[in-house]
Amino acid sequence: MSTTYDRIAGILVTDLGLPEEEIGPDVVLEDLGLRSLDLVTLGVALQDELDLELEDIDPAETLGSFCVRVERKREQPCPPLPVPAAAPEERAAVGT
Repeated sequence: MSTTYDRIAGILVTDLGLPEEEIGPDVVLEDLGLRSLDLVTLGVALQDELDLELEDIDPAETLGSFCVRVERKREQPCPPLPVPAAAPEERAAVGT
């Protein structure tokens, strides 16, 4: 099983065409030349690859800190599902 770092680095290489030798944990994302569309592409690829949705990707973040943030996000439990509101006739029946 590959690490989160390996998976993200793989996305940067295969999906965004970055040279593998330029990628490292201490590299700042914007220093890789990533534009906003590239960050969106990275976010979509992460959603597909890891079943994970990120609100935002900070281009000033290092790849290593980004990986840590992704790992933390993956460890969070899913939020509880909302309880559907009862239909008006069901509320009336409960009150009687």
